[in-house]
Amino acid sequence: MIQIIICDDHLLINDWLKSWLLKNPNLSVIGEASNGHEVIDLLNNGLVPDILLLDIKMEPMNGYDTAKYVYDNFKEVGIICISVFSEPLAITKIAACGARAYVDKNKVHANLYNAIMGVYQNGYFANEWLTKEQIEYAIANPTDFSFTEDEKKYIQQMSTDLPYKAIAAKNKMTIHQFELKRKELFARFCAKTRAKVIDLAHRTGLL
Repeated sequence: MIQIIICDDHLLINDWLKSWLLKNPNLSVIGEASNGHEVIDLLNNGLVPDILLLDIKMEPMNGYDTAKYVYDNFKEVGIICISVFSEPLAITKIAACGARAYVDKNKVHANLYNAIMGVYQNGYFANEWLTKEQIEYAIANPTDFSFTEDEKKYIQQMSTDLPYKAIAAKNKMTIHQFELKRKELFARFCAKTRAKVIDLAHRTGLL
């Protein structure tokens, strides 16, 4: 039996998820919470699940801070983010905080059970929102998702028409050194193209 805690600040969502989960005899909902503080109280009082289903936007403690606390203190808990925030940067950030799967709330019926089994059995579940490569990067490079001044400079330079070789030279780096940094930045932005990185950097205030 896979034990689950649901955390969402909308009671109707909690009730709906619980009802859906309990249709499966392999799943058990052992706790419910409406924000991160309530999740932490449950965990610290000994109610530790196999899986935590976690929303992002909650008050007073959001999903990012909750995931980071759970990941740092209860690594045996598999964290699955369930949210309507399908913005790539938000998904990358929640992965960096410890989530090992992302499911869009509008696609629960198609994805949630597979995500639960994937995280429970393999430690992660990859799909079109959160790829295996992005999860592996988040595991290898846990971060608070801040950017150094040098990284901000690289992003700004990538927003120009300078080729990568020229950017590397401008920063006194070899092209190989810059390629490693470029790939790291692309992974953190959950992006596959330079244009996507630039777009997300504008939308998040980095440019």
